[in-house]
Amino acid sequence: PTASNVKISPPSPKESDKLECSYNYADTDGDLESGTTLRWYRNETLQSKYNDVKEIPSGITRSGDQWHVVVRPGDGTIQGKYETSVIITVGNTPPEVSNLIVEIALSGDLTGKYTYYDAGGDKEDGSEIRWYKNSVLQPKYNDQKTVLSSEVQKSEQWYFSVKARDGTDYGELQASPSVTIGNA
Repeated sequence: PTASNVKISPPSPKESDKLECSYNYADTDGDLESGTTLRWYRNETLQSKYNDVKEIPSGITRSGDQWHVVVRPGDGTIQGKYETSVIITVGNTPPEVSNLIVEIALSGDLTGKYTYYDAGGDKEDGSEIRWYKNSVLQPKYNDQKTVLSSEVQKSEQWYFSVKARDGTDYGELQASPSVTIGNA
């Protein structure tokens, strides 16, 4: 038997993608495929946990990993030649933020709070935080999570935005709901 066109999909995966092996099986005797072996390699090291499976689940790969798969087709009686896919490199998945809220402390300070998530487990590094008073950017507070009470006046509306970063890539810009400052 023969295996041709061995490939991994997607060809440019991110950390959050699963990897799938596909190939074309042929046998001149017309025998059905049986006993084909698949061997997955990450950074040139055999990943024996995934022997003979066509899919690597999402969450296993990390940014910068290099993967390839080796297929040896079988027809139940004999096996054909080893065929190897091209090496693919896993790219970074941008981080996400959710649950944005402006918390007002008893002191009157405003604190921007949010939940950070990165599919590859990367820590937050270099996120852009922007504060807005009455819809006008307040550059003085760029990349700060807190606005001091001495800068806040009654009836002002405040919100913040976050463009999360994992040290490599930025996620999508997200904004909190606005809060209106009341009496002290």
